[in-house]
Amino acid sequence: MVRDLAFQVETEDEVKTLHQTWKDAAIVIEQELEKAVFGLTFVALDPDGHRIRVNLPDG
Repeated sequence: MVRDLAFQVETEDEVKTLHQTWKDAAIVIEQELEKAVFGLTFVALDPDGHRIRVNLPDG
């Protein structure tokens, strides 16, 4: 079973900024920015391959 560690931020601009900052730092982006039912999100991988999802809080 694949699980994500969720890193929640307050605004879509923060999601976009983290996405670009992490790409610039050569962090592997497994899932590019996309609009999901819960808002803008993307998934990166840490050096051990763990999935880190950045998204907005529910609600």
